[in-house]
Amino acid sequence: MKAQVSPRFEVSFTTVVLLISVGALITVSSILMYLSQSVSHDAIRRETLRLLEVQSQSGRLFLDTELAFAGLQVRQLSADPRVLETVLNDDPRSFRNIAGLPEFGLLNGKIDLFMITTLQKEFWATARSPFSTSDDLLESALEQTWEEGKWRLAAGKMPGSDGVPRIAAFITLPLVDRQLGHVTGLLHGSFPLSHNFKLATGLRDAMQADGVILSQGNNVLVSTYADREKSRSLVDSFRLR
Repeated sequence: MKAQVSPRFEVSFTTVVLLISVGALITVSSILMYLSQSVSHDAIRRETLRLLEVQSQSGRLFLDTELAFAGLQVRQLSADPRVLETVLNDDPRSFRNIAGLPEFGLLNGKIDLFMITTLQKEFWATARSPFSTSDDLLESALEQTWEEGKWRLAAGKMPGSDGVPRIAAFITLPLVDRQLGHVTGLLHGSFPLSHNFKLATGLRDAMQADGVILSQGNNVLVSTYADREKSRSLVDSFRLR
């Protein structure tokens, strides 16, 4: 004869199963919510870094030039958490030590000028690097309108190792807190341009620059700007030579 299970026991067993199911559902929901928030923060960080990567990809078109080599150095510094800490401290002396860059000639394809800009008390404060060798170039750079990841021309002249002034270009990159994905400051790098027409036009087009000028002393060799004294641009004049 089969044993009979009382209805009371069946009700109690069903209640226990329901309670366990509800508890498990709440636990799983909490875990999923926590994971979704964590994934959301990670997604923000990944998207921020991806956008910065997209901005820097065009610079890799010039890997065989001294300009690209200097540009990659700027990007590496902007991703360095120690540089980020220095920007927050707004200490140019500390920045020089952290960067590990000695004072060297301006025509060796390396970066020669840095500025640090941080957002403090609702205004942008600029700290000058101790290894800046030309106040004129620095002041010219400050007058330019910056856009993230785009090359801009600094109109000031910087003396080269041979005593001949050079016109330099500079790039502005955002400094990003890798934990939060927030932009906490801007990193400016400057370096001399080569006397190369292909490089000048490539910079203007690929980097979406306003224009590029390559010069030797006071003599402009190549320019993507229009010449005010002539009906044709300096680029066309260069092509006719």
